[in-house]
This record gives sequence, C-alpha cells and structure tokens, in this order.
Amino acid sequence: MDHAETVLRKHAWEVESVTFEALDCRLGPASLTVDGHAFEVRPGPSTVPVEASAPLLPVDSLAALESADLQGKIVVLHGAIASDQLFPKSFDFIDVPEHRRIYQLLETGAPAAVIGATGRGGGMGGGLYPYPLIEDGDFDLPNGYTTDVIGTDLAERAGQLATLSIDAERLPVRGRQLSAARGPAGAPRAIVMAHIDSKGGSPGAIDNATGVAALLAIARLLDDYDGPFRVELIPMNGEDYYASSGEHLFVAANEGRWDELLGTVNMDAIGAKDASTAVSMYAVSERGEELVRRVVRRHERVSLGEEWYESDHSIVAGHGRPTIAMTSTSFRELCATVTHTERDTLELVDPVEVTAAAEFVADLVRSLPAVGGPEA
Repeated sequence: MDHAETVLRKHAWEVESVTFEALDCRLGPASLTVDGHAFEVRPGPSTVPVEASAPLLPVDSLAALESADLQGKIVVLHGAIASDQLFPKSFDFIDVPEHRRIYQLLETGAPAAVIGATGRGGGMGGGLYPYPLIEDGDFDLPNGYTTDVIGTDLAERAGQLATLSIDAERLPVRGRQLSAARGPAGAPRAIVMAHIDSKGGSPGAIDNATGVAALLAIARLLDDYDGPFRVELIPMNGEDYYASSGEHLFVAANEGRWDELLGTVNMDAIGAKDASTAVSMYAVSERGEELVRRVVRRHERVSLGEEWYESDHSIVAGHGRPTIAMTSTSFRELCATVTHTERDTLELVDPVEVTAAAEFVADLVRSLPAVGGPEA
C-alpha cells in the first residue's frame, strides 16, 4: 500500500488514506482422530482454537442440519451443504439465504466445532483443494476443513468419538484504504479499481498484483488528464478478505452519490500468459456500449468477453451504475487451478498484457467526453 501511495503522489494525484480495524490470524497445527484413526484437517483461516473430544456428527444437507442435535458435537459438513464456500456473514453485497441459515443453525446449535469437507471448484474458494468452507472472523465457533474424500470416510463414522485440536490465535491489526483523484471537484466521476490484497498463503501475482500494476500504470498514463470529469483510482483493500473492509468503506463513501458515477472499471486477474484481456459490461447504456466497443477495436489485445461477478465490479453493478470488468480470457481456468493458491506466481504473468490493459483503460477514460454525463 505504501508503494501505491508513493506512485500516486509522484504523478500528482490527490490521495486520501483511511485506516480501518482488521483481523489477522496465526494458524498452528491441527489434528483430528476418530476412534483411534487419524485424519488430515486444516485450521479455518479465521478460526478460534479448540481442544475437544466429542461424538462425530456428519451433515450433508440444509434439511439435515435443520433437524440435527448439534450441541457438543464435532459437526462435519459434507456433500451438497459443502459444495460452495460460504459467504462471510458481513458480506452483504450478495444475499444467499441458505448461507445465512447455515450460520444461524450452527451458532444456535452450539457444536463443539465444525469441519467442512470440500472438493474442487467451490466458487469463491478459487483453485484451492480443499478450500475452507468457512472463512469468517465474525464466526466464533472453532472450524477447520478437509477434503471431500476424507469427508466421505468421516460420514461413515457417525457417533464415533472424535478428538479435534486446532492451534490458532486471532490478532487485531490495522489496514488502509487509499483513493486517488484528479479532475474538477463535483463533476461526474469515473472510477478505476483493482483490489490490492491477496489471499493468505498465495503470492497473488495474477490475483491481483497485475491489476494493481495496471492501476499504477494508468496513474502515469493519465497524469496529464485535464478532461471534464473527476477520475478516481482505487486500490481496493479487502476483496480477498472476509470483512471486505475496503468495499464497505467504498459503499459508505458513495451513499447518496451513486448517480454521480459516470462509470467504473474493475481489473482483476488480468495479464496472464497465453491469454489476452476480456472486457464485459454491466448496466451500460447503448451509447456507453458503443463507446466501449469502439475503444476495444483500437486495442488488438483486448476483446469483449462473457459476464462474471466474482469481484468488486458486482458491487457497483448491484447499485445499477455502469460498470466494466476486465480479466484474462483464461479467467475460468485460472479460478479453477491457480487463484488463491501458492501457484499464483510471477511466472504466470505477461507484462505486455498488463501494459495493454492499462493503455486500454487510459484510452477509454480520455474518450469519455464522447459519451456525456452520468446518465449517458
């Protein structure tokens, strides 16, 4: 974050910094034994510690969870109920009633601990196998995760005595959210964003160092911008963090101001080797779409792609404002195999593609006067 601020100030952007409270977690070893048999288990990313011996209770559906007596049990969520990573409780940008109900039942049921047995392709879990079913510092029950294969084995051991040990410690920390702007105050605003955080344990080269590199390149490419609109650059801090701290600050700052947004651009997982940049549009007017298509035609490494919602542009689109998302054409493959893992390294990055994406956005911003005000 310090480097981003240095670059933004170097190119004469007006920079603001807001500090927020956050939570880190020190994770130690975890172990699970059932009737004398040892099973691999990992601590949940934001769990509290536990030392517990209790009967094992496998649960494979929401209906089964509704009727189960959870109190004092070590609950194993497997099968359909563990097919997607649960959205954190504070993630109020998307409402998933089933997820809310799962949290409610677990918290009121008072189990000794919860273990999620997960497979591959768990939505927000990215390329991890297994992925943590629960990643939420607001969920105060001990929790861990294991593979779906182990989950199948554990499901055959209902009622057997299980002993679970998780060494973990929650640590209060502070984070920062930056924003930078140039152009006339009070004018319609164009926002370019890329999340600056990465998932714990992942180098985060594609997800999302490339997006931040492009954002800082745009700061340089637009350092002489003197157009009629207010341009804002936001290295969003929290997209891969359970509390979405930067996103909540962004929404709060725009309450009552959404109509001022001419449009936003979000860059996430751009710049992959053997790929180009895909652009998708949300709540964009016909005039706006035509402008985007025209600019796309000027950039050979950029093309129109399919819609996707697994990033910060969904927040703006959810408020009905024009939004453009940019990612690599290999986005789905990257999500299934690379993102959120230790494999997300610089070897996967093509700097030429990152530069091309930045040049496209700068061109798009300079072309905005051809569209007009925020209702265009």
